[in-house]
Amino acid sequence: GRTETAIYSLDSALEAIPGNADLWVQLGVALVAHANGEVVPAARLAFDRANRLAPDHPAPSYFLGLAWLQAGETGKALETWSQLRARSNDDAPWVPSLERQIAAAEMMEQM
Repeated sequence: GRTETAIYSLDSALEAIPGNADLWVQLGVALVAHANGEVVPAARLAFDRANRLAPDHPAPSYFLGLAWLQAGETGKALETWSQLRARSNDDAPWVPSLERQIAAAEMMEQM
């Protein structure tokens, strides 16, 4: 609930360790939480940075897909999430949520 404090703390940590993908992911998550679920530009930049540092990390792709969806780019969201799903193990903990997002986006695309 203290998203501003989290953002400030993560920003400080990133000054000390700018190459840590997990810190970039956490900063993006904190920014999304602070914006009530919206992937705001600052969060997108954090996820983009995390993705460049750790291309196999699932969180940046998940949130970048969400950013595409929120921007009305359903096809790009589906492409991003489908690529994430293809490289994810079936038993990965994020797969059920990802599959629900993909199904919802496919339904939106058909509408």
